[in-house]
Amino acid sequence: MTSGESPAAAPRETRDASAHIEPGTLVSRRYRVVSWLGEGAMGAVYRVEDVKTRKPLALKVLHASMSSLREAVARFEREAIAAGKIGHPNVAAATDFGRMPDGSFFLVLEFVAGRTLRAELDHGALDPRRAIRIMQGVVAGVAAAHAKGIVHRDLKPENIMLVEHDGNPDFVKVLDFGIAKVSDVSSAGHGNVAQTLTKAGTVIGTPDYMSPEQALGRAVDARSDLYSLGVVLYELLTGSAPFRGGAATLLRQQVMEQPPPLPDDLAYGGDPGLDDMLQKLLAKKPEERFQSADELMAVLDTVAGTLAVKGVLHDFGLRDRGGSAAGRLLRRMLRHLPRASVARLTGRRVALVLGVLFAVTVAVVFFAFGRGQDRGALDSPSRPLSSALPSTIPPSRAGPSRAAPPAQPAPVVPASKGPASRKTK
Repeated sequence: MTSGESPAAAPRETRDASAHIEPGTLVSRRYRVVSWLGEGAMGAVYRVEDVKTRKPLALKVLHASMSSLREAVARFEREAIAAGKIGHPNVAAATDFGRMPDGSFFLVLEFVAGRTLRAELDHGALDPRRAIRIMQGVVAGVAAAHAKGIVHRDLKPENIMLVEHDGNPDFVKVLDFGIAKVSDVSSAGHGNVAQTLTKAGTVIGTPDYMSPEQALGRAVDARSDLYSLGVVLYELLTGSAPFRGGAATLLRQQVMEQPPPLPDDLAYGGDPGLDDMLQKLLAKKPEERFQSADELMAVLDTVAGTLAVKGVLHDFGLRDRGGSAAGRLLRRMLRHLPRASVARLTGRRVALVLGVLFAVTVAVVFFAFGRGQDRGALDSPSRPLSSALPSTIPPSRAGPSRAAPPAQPAPVVPASKGPASRKTK
């Protein structure tokens, strides 16, 4: 069901000869085999093409040696029913189920070209923001399964694929419902009557991710899957599962020991709500955990929003508490955005948005300043330059080049000795 490994990389002698199908073979008159993808204990997986729609698909073929085992066939058929019943973008869908000419059963599944979450964890712990985004996709698919009365019972990084979808490189696909518990009713509420294909007391699943009740061989419901998701999330954040050891040790720890808290050096301080959420997911008693995947999703959305704010502030070198005025302003801006939008923010995106806003602000300020200068010049009345200059310059302000011209002597008028005499005729 996955791609990424070369079919030639696997030795031919490890394949079940009866299950080996050559490229070009037509299965059920509809699916043309393209290449071999992988093999497990129960069967082999091939990439095929629907000859009618040209759509790539995955063909899982149960080994002939397993086809005679009623339990193996029942689980194979159960995977077909479960994966075909859910119908959600975050779940790899099953589209067909049938039998080969040699009696081997086959299952046609959605072809998922990507990488497993286990491959991502091989590089170490994930950034908390990315871990929460991935977990939101997983929980969405699991919630859809629970709504159809299906409990996965084997949720682990190997059964979670990340694919490229609409620009999102971490789009989630939940795989492998081979040991799922399929209820006869449409709801996964507690007390459902389920198809029981394992004997009472049988432990089935992967010890590293089992809930306590599953480890004890007791009946499980949707809350058992939520415990497994808590283990997966803990591993995404820290790079290792909360419990480690052999199968017997792991089963004892799952039942009796409390999970360790998250490390203090989690990226940019983490979030107190994150540790609280994990402790509730990993509670030993089902009634003390989240009671549904929808309830868990609501808390994930809240944590995602908080981590996004803290992460963006960290990317800009700003503290989340107190700090600079720029930090407080950015924090207020982000907290007014919808949490779904904030959760998708990264430092690069915020830098781009802030850069655009800064450029627009500068342009508006310069435009307004220019308009103000022009308006001031237009509002001033026009008058000759000479009339704008002062008629006299005070001596204290007069410089050497603007000294007043020397005063001209007033004309001397001789004083008369007496009143002017009038001439009379």
